[in-house]
Amino acid sequence: MSALVFSGGAQFAALAYIAAGAPWAAVVLLTAFINSRHLLYGAALSPYLTGTSVRLRAAMAHVLNDETFAISSATFDA
Repeated sequence: MSALVFSGGAQFAALAYIAAGAPWAAVVLLTAFINSRHLLYGAALSPYLTGTSVRLRAAMAHVLNDETFAISSATFDA
């Protein structure tokens, strides 16, 4: 499941929905909603990454999670 959904919280929620017999549309909607916080993370970090390449930003987005956002935002603010 990690190949499709990186977020651990979304994985646990999706598995609970699947185990409960929820329709796949509900599972996809749930994981999209839980992972939508990454849009806010990206918006908060975007002013600091304006001069970087698309490849670097894509690589950074791939490993973006709660912990790396907290460390990155603290580092950029310092």
